[in-house]
Order: sequence, then C-alpha cells, then structure tokens
Amino acid sequence: MQIAEFDIELKRKNIRNMRLTIKVDGTIHLSVPLLVSQAKAEQFALSKLDWLRHASARMQALREQCRSTVLPGLSRAEAEAFMRTTEARAEEWRRRMQAQQVTWRWRRMKRAWGVCSYAHTPPVITLNKRLAFLPPELTELVIVHELSHLFHRNHSPRFHEHVRRYLPDERQREQQLKTYTPVLRAGDT
Repeated sequence: MQIAEFDIELKRKNIRNMRLTIKVDGTIHLSVPLLVSQAKAEQFALSKLDWLRHASARMQALREQCRSTVLPGLSRAEAEAFMRTTEARAEEWRRRMQAQQVTWRWRRMKRAWGVCSYAHTPPVITLNKRLAFLPPELTELVIVHELSHLFHRNHSPRFHEHVRRYLPDERQREQQLKTYTPVLRAGDT
C-alpha cells in the first residue's frame, strides 16, 4: 500500500485495533483487524502521516548513526581493550556498591545491554559487546543497573532507589539509553 511517499506493508491479523510500526530496517507495517477494509486501513495510515514522517526521519538518523559506528565493527584489539577497561570500571563500581563478587561475561545480545544471573556461584553479569558504541555514562548506567540486581532482583521502586543512590540522574540516562535501541539490532536486519 502506498501512502504519500511511504510504502506500507499491510498485515491482516486477529487483533482489535490498527497498529502502525516502523521497524529498525525502515520498513513500515500496518497491522489491521481481519475485517477492516482497504479504504479504512488507508484512511488510518493517512491520519498518521505527520507521525510517520517524524518517526521515519528519526529512525533514519539512528540507522545512519549505527552504520557510522557499529556496522564496520571494532578491531579485535579495540574490542578486547574496551572489554578490559569496562570490566575494570565495573569492578570499581562493584567495590563501591559493596556488592558480592561476580563473574563478568561478554556476548552480543539483541534485546538487552546486560543481564544478571543468580544461577551461578558467584553470580554472573553478562554485558553486551555493543556497549562499546555507547557514551561512557550509559555504559556506567548498565553496570550499576546490573549490579543493583544483586540487591533487588526485580525492577521495584526499591531497586530504582538503589540505582539512584549511585546515579541520581538514572531516569535521564534511561531515556537516553532508549534512543540507542537500534544499536542492539544494527547489522541483524
């Protein structure tokens, strides 16, 4: 379906409401209930044209940012140096927070910047290799966030109070981190 300058993929689903989304790769999907007519779907998409233009431009800018840093990749030496430096900073935070000993691991993840697992002794905190492409203050947020899970296993108000004890600007950093979501999936689409 073509609406203005946008090519939109129409998907009929067993849902109640229409939903317009822009994927990381720039494709636009309109999900509609099974019995919604083509004309109604087009009318809905047309009513969202301003949003589409704004969101599409923002997504394009983020994709360009990702291409300029993530897709070419780091050399092995650069990646290893980043991981060593980050682990040293993480250990400093662990000691400052008086958290128990942990094992640090690294891997590429598509949906998380870090994960804390209590199934091991000592607990394991796995960090996403793509942290290398974030500003240092956001890497610091991920480290403090995961270490705080050693004290509070969920995202309760007490958990966030604990994080803010060390990073008073946690909310602002979380909002900034959300803008880097395409970095998680860059190169995977």
